[in-house]
Amino acid sequence: YFFGKKFLHNAQWVIFATNRELAKARPWMTRSNAVVIRWPVRVPTAMRNRDDALLLRSRLRISERSRVLVTVGRLHPMKRPLEAAELFRSVCSPDSHLVFVGNDDSNLGSRMLEICKNANIHWLGALYGDAKESVVRGADGYWSYSIRENFNHAAVESMASGLPVILSPGNDLCDDLKDEKVGWLSVDDGDVIRALKEWESSSDRSISERGMRAREWCLRELSHERFATVLRELSEGCG
Repeated sequence: YFFGKKFLHNAQWVIFATNRELAKARPWMTRSNAVVIRWPVRVPTAMRNRDDALLLRSRLRISERSRVLVTVGRLHPMKRPLEAAELFRSVCSPDSHLVFVGNDDSNLGSRMLEICKNANIHWLGALYGDAKESVVRGADGYWSYSIRENFNHAAVESMASGLPVILSPGNDLCDDLKDEKVGWLSVDDGDVIRALKEWESSSDRSISERGMRAREWCLRELSHERFATVLRELSEGCG
């Protein structure tokens, strides 16, 4: 504790990825050397589209009209994949589908496979590159039910592809996005249930509009150029 506090005090700058992450660290900060610099994300040329949507639904063997929510990340208790699957199944209709993309990190795979025997829950395992991005582009939203996420790269990568997001209270990024209308940002678990219901009942136009605002936010706030510029300005200020 004492060593860490001294380390933070003596640093020229202490960088945080979100405003909430900084807020949580405030008790350990003894001088004004904290700065929030959100991590950059590659904004792809291709974004959410009908071709990838049809390809995903064909792969899942579901109706072309089915709505699909995707969650990307390892199967780990911190991310609550099993709880997410059970909640989705209890809240959403059988015509809506939840797709997990990620490796089995904590021996949760066998339990996930049991849950996936339910018709509207799917686990595709680990996917990389365009295979993963195609699934994201074919979905109608991204969901994180994590207990804690200091930033959540998977969320912003999905936003960059034009997906609206549903973020649990554990996502620190919620504070940064609260006024952006890019999806459904939760302050408690009751909000998550309401978010799932609103996502499922939203019009295709509303989904697309939220997704486009999400993509535009990434272009504006998370570019590599912006990230490099801020770091350069901080380093120049150290002289």
